[in-house]
Amino acid sequence: MQGLNQKVWGCDKKSELVLEFRDYVLSQYGLNDLVKDNETLSIILISRPKINKDGRKLNRVLKNEDELISAITSAISYVKIERVVLEKLDMESQIKVFQKSDIIIGVHGAGMANIIWARSGTTVIEMFPQRK
Repeated sequence: MQGLNQKVWGCDKKSELVLEFRDYVLSQYGLNDLVKDNETLSIILISRPKINKDGRKLNRVLKNEDELISAITSAISYVKIERVVLEKLDMESQIKVFQKSDIIIGVHGAGMANIIWARSGTTVIEMFPQRK
C-alpha cells in the first residue's frame, strides 16, 4: 500500500484531507492505531460471496481462496490469515480488522476503500478481474 503519508496516485501532495477524515472517524470510535504483535504476520483476505443477496452472480470474486490460504500458510509458519466478509461486519469491526493487518488481500471493489483504516506500512494486494 502506498502509505497514507505518501503521495496518492496522480497527486503531487500528501492527502491531508484523507488523513484528517481518518483521524476524525477513529476518534469518534475511540480507536487509535493498534500496537501490533510482531511475532505473527497478520493477513486478511477480503472474501465476497459468489452470489449476492438478490441471487445475482458476482464477477469480482476469488475463485481459489482456499488454495491461496493453504499456499500462504504452508509457506509462512508465523502467519495468521483471517477470511473477512465485510458486509457481515459493522463499521467498527471493519476498522479494527484493517488496523491490525500487516497484509490486505482482495479483489478490486468498494471493500478495498477500507484500506484507509490500515496502519502506515501495511501491504495491499489488490487483484483486478481479467477482462473478457
